[in-house]
Amino acid sequence: MKSLLRIIFVLIVGLSGNRAEAQTTTTNLNILHYYLIKSTIEDRVNQEIGEWQMQGRYENTTDYKERVNSKNRENKIHELTIKHINVIASEVVHLSITSLEYDPDNEVYKISLFGLPPVYLKVPVDNLQANYFDSNKNELRFSSPEYTLTDTGFALLRTTIYNPGNKRTYYYNYQDNLIFKQNKISIEFDPVVFKTPDFRMGTTEQLDTFKIRGDINVDIDIPTTRMSQPNSIAIIIGNRDYRYVSPVEYAINDAESIKDYLVNTLGFKESNILFKPNATKSDFEEYFGNQEYFEAKLYNLVKPGISDVFIYYSGHGAPGLKNHKVYFVPVDCDPSYLEFKGYGLETFYQNLARVPARSFTVVLDACFSGEDIHKNISAVLVKITNPVFSLNNGILLASSASSEPSYWYHDQQHGLFTYFFLRAIKERKISDKDRNDKLTYQEVFDYISSQTDGIPYYSRRLYGKAQNPTLQGPSDRVLVVY
Repeated sequence: MKSLLRIIFVLIVGLSGNRAEAQTTTTNLNILHYYLIKSTIEDRVNQEIGEWQMQGRYENTTDYKERVNSKNRENKIHELTIKHINVIASEVVHLSITSLEYDPDNEVYKISLFGLPPVYLKVPVDNLQANYFDSNKNELRFSSPEYTLTDTGFALLRTTIYNPGNKRTYYYNYQDNLIFKQNKISIEFDPVVFKTPDFRMGTTEQLDTFKIRGDINVDIDIPTTRMSQPNSIAIIIGNRDYRYVSPVEYAINDAESIKDYLVNTLGFKESNILFKPNATKSDFEEYFGNQEYFEAKLYNLVKPGISDVFIYYSGHGAPGLKNHKVYFVPVDCDPSYLEFKGYGLETFYQNLARVPARSFTVVLDACFSGEDIHKNISAVLVKITNPVFSLNNGILLASSASSEPSYWYHDQQHGLFTYFFLRAIKERKISDKDRNDKLTYQEVFDYISSQTDGIPYYSRRLYGKAQNPTLQGPSDRVLVVY
């Protein structure tokens, strides 16, 4: 079946775009293609749903009736349908670009793909991103594609696109609602008539204009050191694509850059870094445990008394509306049920305290005020009960106070906090105040929290609201040795 589907798919896309007389044949093949795939999906779903709705050998009648009801069956069919659409698409579709068109007014690419409808992707002009995208067209890497099936064949819903030319990652989502225009204009001018210029000696004085000191690209020329931390463990989570709430646009960019700095600057072994984009509730519990069980993956990776642990999170956070406790928001969490579906900071801190690591560093680029989560409720009305961070050997560096938002820095495609955190490491001539080639957490904090050149100033300048990072723990501890 797999070979037959692949042959039909290649035949269809091979005929489309050829001579006009092949149009009728192509249409007929499209219909055959659709019904063959539809039939295959139905067969597979019927087989699995049939197995699912059978009573288990050790399942009592009450549990069986509760599990196999109409609503659960509909949800299971939907889940299996999506699964098999993507399974079959992975068997027959090979993502490759046939052409690129660019709309500079809206900074959007139209990407034509072999055998699929085109997709539209936001790629800014700044930092030559659009130029790099064009020049590296054949090297672009697609990952984690998600498909749907239309009456004309497969269509791409989401995917991640990595450009090795400038080490940028882009995220396509069919719901992004971008604008793409192909309008080309030609401005008419009179013919050039040469005139002798009026040449005068002298100088012209220009007044300086305000410019945000944000032209430092933290993703290139990452500093390297002689640091080696073979026993250190890191968990990096970037939650961008949420099922129920708006995306955290640059969360995965943030996470990828943090990983690059851990490996290249801080001397972590890549095999000791758990990197998780778009973490679900079960992912949090797999890494950190739950209220009943703390001996999870992090616990098992740590060498007691030897390993240093670094944890980074970029994504949504919010308080529960019923108990007012603070939670990480997993990507599969409905914020109306945070008390059940969120991962509590209280549980997180309590379980870390039971891990026998030598030290902990927790870096959070997240807003826990609920402003971006509880849309219909004013943030000032949401009470917040923050858990106490009391690890004797731990440092907590957070992007903002509990009642404040955490902003993005669109120019560099990072969270504002993460951008300044990485810049503190890179811009050592300023951040390393005592010039001893050792950067402490206090020096990092002084750099990022500066009221004149740090996050508090730029958050007010860019967004009109305050964002004040916080630091808890032994701030004299060294982060980087250059």
